[in-house]
Amino acid sequence: MRYLFIVLFACIIFTSKAQSVKNQQFIGWRYNEDIKIKSFPNKDRSLNCVVLSNTDSIIANVYNAKLDKVYSFRTKNNGSIFKSYYAIGGFFNDSLVNVLLKNKSCDTLKVFTYNIKNELVKQYNTPFNNKGKIYACTINTGDNCYFISAGNRRPFLSIVTMKNEGITKESIFELNKGLNTNLTDNEMLKVILTSDDNLGRLANFAVINDYTETNANKAYFKNKIYFKNDSLIFTNDNNFSETKKYVLNLKNNVCNYEVIKYPFFKKSAISSLYTKSNSTIIENIIYHLAVTSDNLNVTAINLNTKDTLVSYTAVKTENIDFKNTDIKQNGNASSKNITTLQLLKKMANNSAVISGAKNIKGFHEIYIGGYQANNGTTGGALAGGLVGGVVGAVVVSSIMYSTSSHLPNVTSFKSLFDPLTAKHISGEIPESGTDLIDDYTNGVEMPTQGSDTFYYDGNTYFTYYDNKLKSLVTIMLK
Repeated sequence: MRYLFIVLFACIIFTSKAQSVKNQQFIGWRYNEDIKIKSFPNKDRSLNCVVLSNTDSIIANVYNAKLDKVYSFRTKNNGSIFKSYYAIGGFFNDSLVNVLLKNKSCDTLKVFTYNIKNELVKQYNTPFNNKGKIYACTINTGDNCYFISAGNRRPFLSIVTMKNEGITKESIFELNKGLNTNLTDNEMLKVILTSDDNLGRLANFAVINDYTETNANKAYFKNKIYFKNDSLIFTNDNNFSETKKYVLNLKNNVCNYEVIKYPFFKKSAISSLYTKSNSTIIENIIYHLAVTSDNLNVTAINLNTKDTLVSYTAVKTENIDFKNTDIKQNGNASSKNITTLQLLKKMANNSAVISGAKNIKGFHEIYIGGYQANNGTTGGALAGGLVGGVVGAVVVSSIMYSTSSHLPNVTSFKSLFDPLTAKHISGEIPESGTDLIDDYTNGVEMPTQGSDTFYYDGNTYFTYYDNKLKSLVTIMLK
């Protein structure tokens, strides 16, 4: 009887997984770290393009909301790791799909334009002056694609707008000139750039998407960039008592700067050396987190009126009264509960994380926790990192990794807040889809940048390259 139960249980798991898979395509590529996946939507998010590349080939599939493959394109690559291209974004233009690609040295951008007959109709080498710049990220809006670089000798952001026929428009936004930041150019460079012994100088910020909840591997970054209302918003949280906010207006090429101050921590009482902080923007509210080993504070400020809406505090000896879930480690439902004291120690000794999204009920669903990277974990704007999305009333997250040992150590809880007043809303939050992804991909080998998460038509999808199956697998998360 015991063995019969095991067999039945295995069948149930297999059936559950089989129902989760919406599309599986055999590609046949052998495993290597040159395999990369990037996806981007059309303007109304009714279509989504998933681009899979290695040094030899580039494959692009366009899916509708039911994950039917509407178009499929395949193009030869250059066959060399340094000369080959991989997708970093793209955009739709009527019946044309434009895929933006770059090479490893980032001295050339290329645009492939496909039509609905699955034909490569045009191919452009897009002029790009990379002198004095470090590539940071792309932001895809559906009908446009912004290629963003940071200056490596003076503090500026370069925003290249991709247009049809391979035409580009570059806007340079100075982040220190005439803005009264009270920082020298060198100090500002340290804000937007970071040095790494192995990878050299890197842009030091992560892209935040309105449609998906950005989680630990991106959310722990002190610098974040958002696309809202034809503007890019760049925020910096190096100082625990404030957030520096830059608004880069893409229509008039004007950069506005302000400092958002928070009322809780006093510099005379608490050293910034022992305080961790971070922030996230959802709609027109900025949620700020500051934590020491003794207490935790969350402040919400309306960005339009500059009013402080709420300020919640928790101390190490008490339960957190504004949380809606237990405190868990790595989001694992089977893991033991963590106390407030344990949480604060982990956050104060490592990195503080706050992120969120507007869920299906219209509430702000906030993720708060501590983050500790393990060896091999990759994240941030360059590597993709940990991302997620809203599925019905379920917030899901997924991690890009090649083995489970690359998983970061994340201890966290979730809270619900009113989207207008930021008042805490009690009630249960449905279980995260993280467990679904982790269970399904347990034992699955995938390249470090061989997965992505995309959102449309009320659903979130996780797509990845399975090294053993040599296939592109896409799962709809319910």
